[in-house]
Amino acid sequence: MPTTNAFSSTVPDLTAIELSSGSILLLGLKILLILGGIAYIIYAVIIARQTKVMNNTITTKFGPVIQIAAWINLLVAIIFTIGVLLLS
Repeated sequence: MPTTNAFSSTVPDLTAIELSSGSILLLGLKILLILGGIAYIIYAVIIARQTKVMNNTITTKFGPVIQIAAWINLLVAIIFTIGVLLLS
């Protein structure tokens, strides 16, 4: 005779997580992506400013290349965040 567990009916099945449009999990993921995009923009602005300060303090032949990389990083951060906002 098979034994039954009294708790088996109250344990949720975690293998069947559904990401419907009204899902709390999907809402949490959207909020995390938006906050992550904003944090990325703040980081990229700080990097761009610090690179400018560094180039004014120490002049090297790679200074302009590093400054361009910092500006590209800022542009990518802005595009990423706009994309996340448009898709959510």
